Amino acid sequence: MTGNVTPLREQQQREWSQQDEQRRKKRKYLVRRLTMLFLVTFLAGGALITGLVVQAQTKVTKQEQYIELQEKLSTLEQEQQDLENQIEKLNDDEYVGKLAREEYYLSDDNEIIFSLPDDE
Repeated sequence: MTGNVTPLREQQQREWSQQDEQRRKKRKYLVRRLTMLFLVTFLAGGALITGLVVQAQTKVTKQEQYIELQEKLSTLEQEQQDLENQIEKLNDDEYVGKLAREEYYLSDDNEIIFSLPDDE
């Protein structure tokens, strides 16, 4: 009877050994899959974070440019308003006459021009 027991134990040992080998292979495969999943997730997360940082920096730059352009627009609008006022004044004959007398020393009839030195 002892002869029959040994093959059963050897067969059971082989089955356990095969099961252990399959478990090790499954575990190794699982570790590889999890490592790859972690690596892909890490890279994708890094790419997304990098994209967000770049977008935030671009937004700040664009906001600064917008503020600068708004200030420039305000300055240009004021300059345009001044020029429109100047055009309106230049259409007035009295203003043109006054300007000609002040700048170019022209005179009206019966008018004497005195040139005084500038006070400095």
